[in-house]
Amino acid sequence: VAGARAADVGGSGDDGGGAAGGAVSSKEKALEREVHALHGHLFALAGRVEELLGDAASERTNSQMQELFTRRRCMAQESAVATRMDRLEAEVRQLRALVTTVASGMQEQQQRARAPP
Repeated sequence: VAGARAADVGGSGDDGGGAAGGAVSSKEKALEREVHALHGHLFALAGRVEELLGDAASERTNSQMQELFTRRRCMAQESAVATRMDRLEAEVRQLRALVTTVASGMQEQQQRARAPP
């Protein structure tokens, strides 16, 4: 009787073990599929991150280029304004000298006109 029980336990253990082994095997396969799917998602995500980083770098480069273009244009305009101011200041000095000369000449004429003949 004890031998029969051992055979029954062993037999039912083998049967249950086979079913449990099949369940574990199917769970392992499902887990394996999930891991492969996660790897695929991870690679897709890595590709997207690289794409976003590339886009960000490109946008940053374009922004910096636009800023440099704007600065160059401003510098050129500032230079043109400075050159024009220099010319205007030189013309004002010339006009001041002419006005002084004309005023001196008018004073001399007024003094001659007042002087007795």
